[in-house]
Amino acid sequence: MPENNKENKKVIIIFIVIAIVAVCLGIISCFLLMPNSGKKLSFSINELYESLKQEQSYSIDLTLDENNHSFYAKQSNTAYLDDIVDKVETEILIKNGNTYLIKDEDKSYYIYKNNETNLNKIENILEELKDKEYQTGEEKIDNKSYGYIELNQLTDFVIMNTSNIKSDIKKTRFYFDGKDLKYIKTIAGNKEELLKVTISKDVDNKLLQIPSDYEEK
Repeated sequence: MPENNKENKKVIIIFIVIAIVAVCLGIISCFLLMPNSGKKLSFSINELYESLKQEQSYSIDLTLDENNHSFYAKQSNTAYLDDIVDKVETEILIKNGNTYLIKDEDKSYYIYKNNETNLNKIENILEELKDKEYQTGEEKIDNKSYGYIELNQLTDFVIMNTSNIKSDIKKTRFYFDGKDLKYIKTIAGNKEELLKVTISKDVDNKLLQIPSDYEEK
């Protein structure tokens, strides 16, 4: 074989190798520079919103500690909310187009007629968030790694008082384990709040009615 042909083949092989290396380096660089890099998520806020919207019955519990938690349950056109903030409880039932403020301490309730403001509370919050830009990441909570979606804003899921926080640092992270939302973290200035999330399709029917021995005020 003529020497020129051998040399030409060597040059071609070298160019092919260089091209392959360049392509590989380009792909690696793209992954390293991607703003949404992190643990791959199999679910999103959009999908969470759509899944809850289709459910006829579900409940969601957001717990900070025994003195601070938010519970919501919905079944068709009836919803129950029980919020405890710094040991102060607010319990309401939304049913038949009205809102009932329930007072367990004296077995009474107040009626706000033609008021269904919080009937779809969770879905309304998620609907406002589902198309927002976000970043993803990964974080360990209790020695387990979770992929998270981070929004550069506060949300109505927060329990702590953020009205006096002047910092520009305002973030919310949603931590998923597969398709299950497990935690919501709010970061506001130098304060953080981590809520444990439990979502269930089971709703206690007793919560969706006012006890017969309660009186209207």
